[in-house]
Amino acid sequence: MATAVETFSARERKYHNTTSAYVLPNDVVEQNRLDAQAAAIVRMIGGFPCLAPIHSMTNASKVVDVGCGTGVATVQLAAMLPSAKVYGLDISKVPDSVQQIAPRNVTWAVGNVLDVDGGKPGNDRDNEQSGSAISREIFTPAGLDYIFGRMLFLGISDWTRYFSTAARALKSGAIIEHQDLDWEFYRVNTTECLSDKWEWHRHVVSAAKKTGLSIHAGSDAALLMKEAGLEVISVQEFEFSFVPSSKTPNSQSMGEYVQAKLIPQYPELLRKMLGAEGIAGEELKRLTENALRDLASEEGVHQKYTVTIGKKSLHVETKPRVGSPYTAFCILALLAALLLPLAVLSWLKLRKTNQDVDETGNLRKYQDLRVLKNQHETAAVLSDLVDKDGAGAWPPKANHDSWPAALKPYKDIYLECIPFLPMADPSTDDDVNQKRRDRYQSLMRKLLHERINIAEVENIMKAVEAGDWTACPRDAYNAVYCCVAVCRHAYRWGTIPVVKVAQLEKIVEFPHALNVPWPYLQRSFGVEADSGNNTANVLHNFNEEGERVYKINVGMSDIITSSEEVFFRMFYDLEVLAFPIYYDMVQAHICFERNDKEMSLRHLESMTVRVRHLLMVFYQNLIESRVSHSVWLSYVQGFQGWGVGRMIDGEYVKYDGLSGNHVLFFQAIDAFLGLDRYLSDQNMDRYIPANQRELCISLKKNCFRNKLNGEKDVAIEEELRRSSIT
Repeated sequence: MATAVETFSARERKYHNTTSAYVLPNDVVEQNRLDAQAAAIVRMIGGFPCLAPIHSMTNASKVVDVGCGTGVATVQLAAMLPSAKVYGLDISKVPDSVQQIAPRNVTWAVGNVLDVDGGKPGNDRDNEQSGSAISREIFTPAGLDYIFGRMLFLGISDWTRYFSTAARALKSGAIIEHQDLDWEFYRVNTTECLSDKWEWHRHVVSAAKKTGLSIHAGSDAALLMKEAGLEVISVQEFEFSFVPSSKTPNSQSMGEYVQAKLIPQYPELLRKMLGAEGIAGEELKRLTENALRDLASEEGVHQKYTVTIGKKSLHVETKPRVGSPYTAFCILALLAALLLPLAVLSWLKLRKTNQDVDETGNLRKYQDLRVLKNQHETAAVLSDLVDKDGAGAWPPKANHDSWPAALKPYKDIYLECIPFLPMADPSTDDDVNQKRRDRYQSLMRKLLHERINIAEVENIMKAVEAGDWTACPRDAYNAVYCCVAVCRHAYRWGTIPVVKVAQLEKIVEFPHALNVPWPYLQRSFGVEADSGNNTANVLHNFNEEGERVYKINVGMSDIITSSEEVFFRMFYDLEVLAFPIYYDMVQAHICFERNDKEMSLRHLESMTVRVRHLLMVFYQNLIESRVSHSVWLSYVQGFQGWGVGRMIDGEYVKYDGLSGNHVLFFQAIDAFLGLDRYLSDQNMDRYIPANQRELCISLKKNCFRNKLNGEKDVAIEEELRRSSIT
């Protein structure tokens, strides 16, 4: 059997069409690795890809993402800064699929950043805008508001020239952010360098120096910025772990990524790097095996990852400095994409987000809340929401596979019936539509009658209500709640699009099998509406792999099915991104009450950035190309409507369907800021689960906005203002 080294080396890889000294491939395998690393880095540095004060750049008009790779970070910057012209610069063309969905304020450019200084042509074969063209259009003197560059350590061969070019191109007061690695390896939580003793590492360092690359691209950035005449605002260090360690919780996901994705490709990287030293054959194989052994030698072994933010001081002139030619810029391109947050990936590719954010990024926060619940009311309420309604996570876990036998037929029946619900060519004839509804409802009634043992179902519901969660574990209970809710909606309408004869109904007689479990499920979550709620019908409809289970428009056109998927996933992704904000709310309360106002301010600043990030979910998705207006109401939102009621104590009570104003995040942010809620008490009881209501009550009760002490707390007041208008 071939070794890992032999197997990987034998693969045919695709590389960029460039004369640059580019050591990494440009193929699907590499792009998948970059996507995985993107999520890990974002979690490592706190949940957002940019640490510069993006929220304050409202007047930015010109921005560049240097080494934009596949373009996803450029797209995100463009969404965050909609008034700015955002350039994505790389030595290769950005994939067509990304170009097609990019905002209109994005401009793609192909070329070498180090060639812009002298206005000379670039050397790349597939070059659309290189040399003087890039210099004129992007790097004009004093023209840029923000320069963003990440993971350039394998690409920039002249760092003095790079920062000099950047300084000349920045406006007075403009920002540059540089995130990068040092190519040395350290013991966890120490400055003890392990790689000094590694033979293979010495060869890598030697090869890097021969091409002008720096092994301290991260830690040297502050000095290089100062030499270029820039003011250094902040420097933050992180541990880019190669092996997970409990000592560095924020880097756990990085270590998991490295072991799963990076290490299998390390032999190819070493083959390219060590080849410059004339090392091949058995010697290469020996050194590669040593490298893989050393990199897995102990928990927490890591590289230093440094984020340096600088600013061009007002009215400071910078002069260009001549440096050596740029020889390896290509790495800049792909590695720039490494820091893209998973939320952006989910927007662009409908990727699964619950595992990436929930189980790794938020795990520490769940644990913290369980400790803090005895110290603060809001921490206790949020912890209960996670552990009870969420089955140990947020958004809530929903296990759609492991159910008690008596409940499993509900899922089978929905999936068997749903292909008959939507129709591609709806009729305007009431009789035709009613007959279609009758057929669908008759089929569902028949299957429910034949397969559901109502006595057994009710026994399970009673056991759970009495506190016996072994009868149906919480994650399975969440999924059952969803399944019964969507079955009720499918039965209520009988056909999609919604038709007039259905809208005119006031009362619907549901099958007994749908009525029996429903009150138990509703009481468990403390809600009253017959139509269900956003938690049951939307959040619980995603399994633990991030897949939406109960679809509506099975067999319909792509425009209908894609609009449905994007629309409902948008609300799920929103809660994925919201949980760290809820956590920051709790911490801000605790720190303020302890009179640690500096730390409270930090949590508020984190909230502001995260809220802006969260709102991108809407800005990116509520556009015609993502959710088509022509099908949204009829085929997507219509299913979630309700419009019927029942007699209660001799009075007719009508219930509405699902609405965006039922989303927890919007309720919570208003409560935290001390704002009046927009839902009445009656509608809160009908549509908002009890534990979510309790969280909002606690957030508002502990709001400290009216406790601020004038000028002493002006920074906190300003940050609260930013959160309220973001």
